[in-house]
Amino acid sequence: MKQTEVINLLNKVVKEEMGIQINGLLTEDTRLDEDLGIDSVLVLELLLHLEMTHAFVIPDDMMTPEDFRTIGTLTHFLCSCEREMDNKDD
Repeated sequence: MKQTEVINLLNKVVKEEMGIQINGLLTEDTRLDEDLGIDSVLVLELLLHLEMTHAFVIPDDMMTPEDFRTIGTLTHFLCSCEREMDNKDD
């Protein structure tokens, strides 16, 4: 999945499925905690939702706090998880 596709998916999930009210679209610079009010519990809820509903595979050992600062860092993390799983399938 391309980064733009992941950002579009995150826009949908955050707004429609998690019910978080935001003005406009999420950008790479949108901060999860400060701008969206997504704390560590909501981050886990978001990751679980992505795993259960959108078939992401997110290994616990790959997570770092830096991955959850902005939409951009989260997008990069999700894309790297996807690449990691593709490499394991080879």
